[in-house]
Amino acid sequence: MSAETEELRRLVNLLEHSGLAARRPDVAALIDVSRSRLGAGGMPPRRARGRARAKAGALLVLLLDASALGGMVAALVSLVLMPRPEALPVAVLAAAAIWGLVRSPAAREVIAGSGFWLRYHLRWGWLWLAEAFSPASATRLDALLYGRDVMRAWRRHRRSLPHIPAMPDLEGFLRQAYGPQAVTRFRELAADPGWTLRGGSAPAAPSLRWSFLIPRFEGLAASGALWPDIAPPPAAAVAPRAEPVPLPAEGPEIAQRRQELRELIKRKREEINTAHGWKLKTAAEIAQRDLHLNALREEIRALEAELHMLGGDQNPSKSAN
Repeated sequence: MSAETEELRRLVNLLEHSGLAARRPDVAALIDVSRSRLGAGGMPPRRARGRARAKAGALLVLLLDASALGGMVAALVSLVLMPRPEALPVAVLAAAAIWGLVRSPAAREVIAGSGFWLRYHLRWGWLWLAEAFSPASATRLDALLYGRDVMRAWRRHRRSLPHIPAMPDLEGFLRQAYGPQAVTRFRELAADPGWTLRGGSAPAAPSLRWSFLIPRFEGLAASGALWPDIAPPPAAAVAPRAEPVPLPAEGPEIAQRRQELRELIKRKREEINTAHGWKLKTAAEIAQRDLHLNALREEIRALEAELHMLGGDQNPSKSAN
């Protein structure tokens, strides 16, 4: 036996004893392929061998299932035959019913979904109260509300589909509505591990359930992936400012023009003040606002220069605010 074969056999033995094969199908498949290449002889194993602890746990659960079923039957028989119901059969029947709910995958899903719904809305109420005192809480509440907006938009899109929606439909909706960066970020969030009741992390199974999607949509909003960065448009070339042409002699036209210039300057300064109060979110919007302000300031300087030439009270050397 060569050294490479011996090393491969040793690695396969380590994998088998590590317990990974029982939790990860890809590891179990790798072990099977390695065993077949090693030529172990005989029939190759179709699956990973179970450990003693796992087998004992499965037998214990099976025993509990049988006990619950037998206790439920005995309790029902006792309640039917006894003239007066007693507490013990009722308690056994209730315990068997609770165990059946716990063992049912559908019941577990309903219980888990209800718990998540309650926890989500309690968190919403807490953030609504705390946002007045904490900027971080206000930011988290904004992300939560943006995530709800995405969920509403997805539900409207889903109702318009002629077939049962699947994950590619959701990714196509995100790409069309918010851009490819939203799809990339959603895949990253969907691959994040979740927490199990036993502790530790486990891969989150992607689904279209509300309890799975709503925290991912909230994560999209918190990461900024819903608002792609837009490159600001190139600055328009500013034409050279023409020198104001003085009007001929003093007259009504000059006085009227001075009044018009004062009104124009006043309106453009008010427009500058209004632009400073715009609510902007992205760097691209801020850059566009700054370009607009610069153009307004240039126009104000030109108007002030013309007003000064006409003998007005504006000093063209002062820059517009």
